[in-house]
Amino acid sequence: MKEYATVDYTDILELKAQDGKLVKGSKPNFNGYYYILVIITALTDSGKQALNELGIETGIIHGNSNTGRLNIIFLKYPSSSPNTYLLSSDDFVRIYRQFISFVNGE
Repeated sequence: MKEYATVDYTDILELKAQDGKLVKGSKPNFNGYYYILVIITALTDSGKQALNELGIETGIIHGNSNTGRLNIIFLKYPSSSPNTYLLSSDDFVRIYRQFISFVNGE
């Protein structure tokens, strides 16, 4: 079975401009490097159906509070997004290495 991932990078300057909605708890203060495992769930039936059709369940965020973050969302099916790659493909490995170097400040 083939698996896919949507991969993108968000620069720290873009992150500072974003104010997400906090549902519960307090806003985390990340200092240095961090990893976040994301479990994606929907609150509505239509949202659940959309996630099921796209095959979206999990993701990983790897970030650095000084440079930015790498976002990887895993998919069961290919997406029409230009940032979607077949896992382990040369394109996926190339873009992953490029974005990791951004996170690491290289």
